Amino acid sequence: MGSPSFPTRFPCRIFRWPPPILSACDALDGLVDGIIDNYHACTAKKVYPALASYTCGTGSHGSRPHGGTCLTPPQVNALKKIYAGPVNSKGQRLYSNWFWDAGIWTPPTAPGAGWQLWNVVTAPVPGVNTAINLTLGAGAIPMIFQTPPVVTPVNGPNGQEAFVFKFNFDTDAPKIFTKTAAYPESSMDFMAATSADLRPFRARGGKLIISSSVNDGIFSGAAIARWYRSMDWRMGGRAEDFARLFMVPNMAHCGGGAATANFAGNELKAITDWVEKGIAPERIVAANTNATSPYPAGGLFDPRIAINFPASGTRPLCVYPKIAAYKGSGLTNDAGNFACIDAGFRRGGDHDFHDDDDGHDGHGH
Repeated sequence: MGSPSFPTRFPCRIFRWPPPILSACDALDGLVDGIIDNYHACTAKKVYPALASYTCGTGSHGSRPHGGTCLTPPQVNALKKIYAGPVNSKGQRLYSNWFWDAGIWTPPTAPGAGWQLWNVVTAPVPGVNTAINLTLGAGAIPMIFQTPPVVTPVNGPNGQEAFVFKFNFDTDAPKIFTKTAAYPESSMDFMAATSADLRPFRARGGKLIISSSVNDGIFSGAAIARWYRSMDWRMGGRAEDFARLFMVPNMAHCGGGAATANFAGNELKAITDWVEKGIAPERIVAANTNATSPYPAGGLFDPRIAINFPASGTRPLCVYPKIAAYKGSGLTNDAGNFACIDAGFRRGGDHDFHDDDDGHDGHGH
């Protein structure tokens, strides 16, 4: 791939991104612990005022950026655009939004393939961008996700990096969905698993457990939750009879991060018991392996986070759309002290549970 250029020292600033998000939404699930379990209720309406309070000069957190205690206005605008998802010049959503989640920063003591690894500089070499979405995506975007494919050299003014940075959201993005006589299937048709009709799978007695990060750095957790709601509607509101979704706040891509991300063994047992014994999983216990909270104690972070984060402990992952809620007593790193509750999302409330716009010409599906 050569050395994709990236002129700023972007990643060292990311640790200041979670504090405003956490200050707006961490307490929505009843416990300030660095984990936003009530992610559907963490809306822009709640987060934007917190971002304003962290904006350098005009907010209440000082005026010293770049290693200080505030975010510059361009950084705040970048965050808003990131979480809103990509749009074209008409403002039509091209792909899903993202849930507001503290997992946009992966602390050094809780490593994982998080948002930073996928999207910004990762190598400690000045001016070099090794973000996975560039090193892996630079070849995939022109030659897989365009119809017809655009054969591009690795380097040079018309190379893969140049194609990515010059990608036009008005003229290039629709080609992800384009079909031609030579390519009767679009890129999205053969790369995405978006069908909501699982009747044949259900009819064969199939059972399905899906686990996903709330803030995956490449696949939007909001898109996965939206697909599950669509599938549930298509299946007559009975998706839980054969398919269950478990969302993991803060987790990086497929694991890691400041999260209770260790649950593969319990997930395997859950699907085995469901298939062989008919016991549907109501919760999956997940563990965290940090000896202490990976978030700094104090400073930009609420001091309660270091106390209540489930270091060296467990939390329940709940069947979507239920969320984990602290019972009010007992250790906060013990899953037994948490219940899976109905968050009470109702139409017209301040949440995004009923958002059905997943992109593609601004139409929901």
